[in-house]
Amino acid sequence: MSSDNQFDISHVSTDNQPADVFTKPLSGVKHSEAISNLGVIDIPPSLRGGVKRFSPFIFFIL
Repeated sequence: MSSDNQFDISHVSTDNQPADVFTKPLSGVKHSEAISNLGVIDIPPSLRGGVKRFSPFIFFIL
């Protein structure tokens, strides 16, 4: 918004539309560029410790 309370509207080409990541399927490169432009970072999953396995036959009685 400008100082006189008016909106400044400008054209954004289809190659520079970061919102496309939310509205259509993109190739790997276009997807990476779009999320980078939005400031999204990839945090790889990690497990600390181990994964405990529980028997599917354990029932809780209330």
